[in-house]
Amino acid sequence: MAQNLEEQICELVRGYIHLYDSSMPGHRDKQHCRNSWEEIAAALGLPVKTVQNKWTLARDRYVRAHNKAASKKSGHAAGGPEHPVLQRLAWLKGHVRHRNTVSNFDVSVFYSFIHYTFFILSQHCSPYIIGFTLFLQITVIRAVKVN
Repeated sequence: MAQNLEEQICELVRGYIHLYDSSMPGHRDKQHCRNSWEEIAAALGLPVKTVQNKWTLARDRYVRAHNKAASKKSGHAAGGPEHPVLQRLAWLKGHVRHRNTVSNFDVSVFYSFIHYTFFILSQHCSPYIIGFTLFLQITVIRAVKVN
């Protein structure tokens, strides 16, 4: 029933383009949007907040599935069937902006910290602790390089 309810909400929201298309004049009109959500909620017999939350979850699921599909490199083996939400909400494709993220993590500061930590440990700790710390640092460095 939950999947069916999500599909119903998606189809009803599809009829109110100003709810998902930020270029529409009514998108910024709070009263117009509130009235639209109330109409959708009344059609389903649910509270407005519940309908809005379920829509947000469905839209976010679509965005995550789209990003995951877009991040697959060419030449990768097929990762299985396409996520059903990509088909169900394909009409959102032109309305959802997919932003790339940029990390603010400074790797050079991280490497300096690791070097300093290793130096301090080498002055005060046993070889066993130094070896274990070095192992952890290498593991972290590999994880950083992968991401």
